[in-house]
Amino acid sequence: MEKEKQKEGRYEKRHYLALADQIDFNDQKQTKTVLVKMIWLEIILQICYQAYPFVTKYLIGNRVLKDVFVAIYLIVFTMAALHFGLTTKVFDKRVKTHRAVKVLTAVYFVLLGLMVVMNIFTHSMVFKLPGHKIVSIALIALSAAICEEFLFRGILFNIFTVALRKNKYNIFWTSVICSVLFGLFHLINLFHQPLVSTIGQIIFAMALGFILSYLRILSNGIIFGIIVHFLQDCSPQVASSNTGNSNIAFVSAVYIPVSIFMMICTYLFNRQLNKK
Repeated sequence: MEKEKQKEGRYEKRHYLALADQIDFNDQKQTKTVLVKMIWLEIILQICYQAYPFVTKYLIGNRVLKDVFVAIYLIVFTMAALHFGLTTKVFDKRVKTHRAVKVLTAVYFVLLGLMVVMNIFTHSMVFKLPGHKIVSIALIALSAAICEEFLFRGILFNIFTVALRKNKYNIFWTSVICSVLFGLFHLINLFHQPLVSTIGQIIFAMALGFILSYLRILSNGIIFGIIVHFLQDCSPQVASSNTGNSNIAFVSAVYIPVSIFMMICTYLFNRQLNKK
């Protein structure tokens, strides 16, 4: 038992986990209690995230009141996630990367930059819409960005980081699990769009999950993920009933390789941590 505690303590020190500042990982009872609390937080906020569109669609008729409600909801959601989610950091200090990781990370930032530029260019048509529609689309995109980043790259990421803390590749596996769950989360869209579109959306969402998970790891925070996610979603399509992509062949050819590349980046980053 003592050897296990010493091993766990060495592991935390080596990995600079920010959660170690909030949790005494040598105290199994405290760790389990915190883990259960975070799981409940994830469940409660997931329910709130799924419920608020119902409220705005069926219970609030006035357009302005809908926008005000969404804005207030986002403020409360963010405050709750920040207060009870412990931390948005992965590490308590900056992690220096070696040559191989730096090269792959440079390629990653080129791809990320291209994605952001393409989103800004293709979504510019939003500004041709009436002002009230621009506000509504922006709020929908912002709610998806804030809520989904806190739910999947924030709280859920922290849950699996704690649950897998004894695994030397816990950052890698946490990224994989959260990204896969983020993709599968979009199965809920089957209620309002075709199966083919939903499958395409799942494949894309998994790739986006890997991209945003790596961004959280590199930036050691969640704000940049929220910005990229917002730019991705801020389009007229986000307000439609079909937000998927029915061209599965194209989506698979582009985003499955992206997912594999991101897994390689995260794995090598995690392997570098193990050498410190």
